Amino acid sequence: MRQADARTLDNLQDPLGKPVTLLADNGYFSQDNVKACAERDITPSFRWT
Repeated sequence: MRQADARTLDNLQDPLGKPVTLLADNGYFSQDNVKACAERDITPSFRWT
């Protein structure tokens, strides 16, 4: 299972502001990744194939 680096989530700023949703494939689905998103008020959405 792949792990998203929490620093990557911290660096997801763009000219429009902080992201509120993260779309990722199911390979990134894990308790740690969901927790990292929740700590940053980002709603994770995982694509299931």
